Amino acid sequence: MAQLAKEILNSYVDSQFPKLEVINVSALETMFEAYTPYEIVAGSEMSAEELVDTFRLSLITESLTEQYGKTYRIGANLYNADWLSNYVSGFWEPDERGHADPFKNILVDFGVDEKKLDVEIQVARESVDYSTKHESGFHPIALTTYGMIQECVTDYWYELQRGFFPPTSNTAKILSMVKGREALHTVQFRNLTSLQLESDPALLPEI
Repeated sequence: MAQLAKEILNSYVDSQFPKLEVINVSALETMFEAYTPYEIVAGSEMSAEELVDTFRLSLITESLTEQYGKTYRIGANLYNADWLSNYVSGFWEPDERGHADPFKNILVDFGVDEKKLDVEIQVARESVDYSTKHESGFHPIALTTYGMIQECVTDYWYELQRGFFPPTSNTAKILSMVKGREALHTVQFRNLTSLQLESDPALLPEI
């Protein structure tokens, strides 16, 4: 990639760092509102067990942030894309790292044993090596396109999950925070993809 394009990408990444934001502990502590899954699914076509499993999926997915980060860094190292490594290590991972906690709190509030959840998270981390399963390509533009889609999906997924709770509840507010960060990451990955493509249209097949 041309030096000018790298400078533009690095400049964009640098401009995003002031937007870094983590969910504070005091906000997380307000989530224990004694909701039951049976109460939350009332009026829907889901069972309480299915609802719990959706939040378990969110928890496990968010608990694998480091593995996704490792995948991005592999591509960054292969293609000398320091801007991608800087974004993932300096912004995306720290921003994502607190996203598992809200889903864990919801499950505990639903009555799921916290120690059991910790075991499930540990098993997932030990049994999955995502970087060896990743099939969307390791070129930086393939990775940023993948990231855009991944973040877009979680953005809408969390919007659906938020909809089960009363809009004024603290749980809904915290899920809105997480959803908002996923939306920001979608835009950031989209912009990183478009900047690469503008600098070199020949990269389109990698997308």
